[in-house]
Formats: sequence, structure tokens, C-alpha cells
Amino acid sequence: MNIRRHYIWLATAIGIMLILQGCVVMFGPELLSLKSRYKEITVQKADHFYTLNKILLVDVSGIITKGYGSSFFQRGVEKDLIADVKEALERAKKDHAIKAVVLRIDSPGGLVSWCNVLYREIKKFKEESQKPVVASIISVGASGGYFVSLAADKIYLSPGGITGSIGVVAVFLNLKELADKIGVQTQIIKSGAKKDMGSLWRSLTDEERQILQQLIDEYYQRFLDAIVENRPDVKLDKLLPFADGRIFSDKQAEQLGLIDGVAYLDEVIDKTKELTGIKDARVVTYYRRFEYKNNIYSQFAPGFPETPSNTTVNLINFGLGSMTPLEPGFYYLWLPGGGE
Repeated sequence: MNIRRHYIWLATAIGIMLILQGCVVMFGPELLSLKSRYKEITVQKADHFYTLNKILLVDVSGIITKGYGSSFFQRGVEKDLIADVKEALERAKKDHAIKAVVLRIDSPGGLVSWCNVLYREIKKFKEESQKPVVASIISVGASGGYFVSLAADKIYLSPGGITGSIGVVAVFLNLKELADKIGVQTQIIKSGAKKDMGSLWRSLTDEERQILQQLIDEYYQRFLDAIVENRPDVKLDKLLPFADGRIFSDKQAEQLGLIDGVAYLDEVIDKTKELTGIKDARVVTYYRRFEYKNNIYSQFAPGFPETPSNTTVNLINFGLGSMTPLEPGFYYLWLPGGGE
């Protein structure tokens, strides 16, 4: 009993110390929204109750980048898209009842590196599981969103949706003139002239622009290669005049051969059954604790501070949690309002 009292007093003392230090552990929505293991839920019933077949619905939504989770001291769970898709595919690979995967895509793209990672993970899943993957672009599947869809066996775009924006962009803010006006001086000690290339505090030199353009051209060619590899009916010479970053409507994308057809999500699910050779299947998805999903359009748990499905991009505030416009990198990203 004395030992128990000792631990109670110790826990109380630690709690008081944390409060005095300004570290308050919240056992409210912050705790409830901590990430948990995936669980399966049926979002569309099969026509016949006795069927064992399942089709898995997996979300690829928002900016394609790497999330960094949450903690007791940070409200909400930041969506970690890459890890979430990987977890879903690994589980689907082991579930023999899952006959196919439908990727529900709503993304303007993201970092070139992470788009490549996601593309590769989908390709690996198909190879290792021998299960077909179908992409259903709901609203926006532009740039990296379209790049990722190329890993699927079939691509469908919802009526009114947009895709395309084939290309690469790198954004470097330049605050030199502002710093000069307010008298801010930046002192940089570097090992080479190019070490601070893209710095906020100075303009790019002509040579640096050429170096960055070479990288962009290389990543752009990789995008084109992925289209030619996965869309054999698309001829590069016919595509190039349109591969300048512009977006396409459902009709335009179908005419260019970038998609296999125009279809709503429920129609895509029916087409997936046909592709798989099954007549009936439940549609399932994965969810975490305290998320609510009851149909094929259910997506995110309510009450999160940022909804990843928001695809509006702004150079001042991406609305992406830890990701800011200052993060260096190259993007397969549709960037409306990004300036000249």
C-alpha cells in the first residue's frame, strides 16, 4: 500500500511540474484523434449476403507529401498519405478476399520524390499480389495526382473532374528587395558558390537558373516516360503540344487517351468487378478509431483542424500543416495562383 501511495504522489508531482512548465496533456479531442490501427468497414453492401469477395477503396487525396503525425501536445492527426496508402496496400495484399483495389484520387499533386514513391508502391502491390488496381479521379487528379494514377490498370475521371497539368514546378521566394527596404542583412558562410542556391535572400544567377532547369527537364521527361509506358495508345509526338502544364476536362482527357473513360465512382466499382471477373462483391475501406464512414463517399473524420481533401493551393499558406511554401523541392503540382 505504501508503494502504491508512493507512485500516486510521484505521478501527482510530475503532473504539477508539467503544468508549471506549460506542458498540459489534454485528454479530450487531442487524445481521441491520435492515430490507431486500421480497421475494415463495409461502405457498400454486396447484392448477395453470402459473397466473400471484396473490393478495397483507398484514398489518395490532398497534397502528396510526407506527414509527420501528431503528439499529446499537438491537436489532431496530420494525414500521412504515403504511410496510410502503404499500410492499406500491405493489408490488402494479405487478404485473399480482396480481389481488387480502387484508388479514389482527389489531388493536385505534390513533391516529385513522394509522387514517385507512391507510384512505385502501387506498382509493387500489383506485381506482388496480382490484384488489379483501378484509379477513380473524383474531382482533381492533376500533375502528381495523375502521375500516381498511371500506376493503375485503368483510369477513370468523374464527369466535371479535371486532370492533366503534366509538368514540373519549383517555387523559390525572393525577399531580397523587402530585406533591403527594412534593413535586414543576411550573412551566409558557404563552402561553394552554389551552396545557398534558391535562398530567400538573393536572386538566382543565370547559371543557377540553368542548373535548376536541367533538373526540372529531367523530372519532366520522367513524367512523359511514365505516360508512354503505361498508356501505350498515347503517342508522345501528339501529346507534347498539350503537355505544357495545362489541365484537361473529362472529355479532353479521354480524347487524348490519358484516361480509359468517364465514370462516377459507383460506375468505376462496377467496371472493376468486370475487370476482376467477379459478379458480386462488398466494397470495403479502412478507418481509424473515431472516424465515421458509412458509404463510398465517406472520407475523413470530422473535427480535424485541416481537411486534406482541400486542394486549394496558395503560395502564402498551403494549409498543409507542417508543409510550407518555403520547403525546398520540385513538384508535380498543379499550382493555380502561383504567379508568373
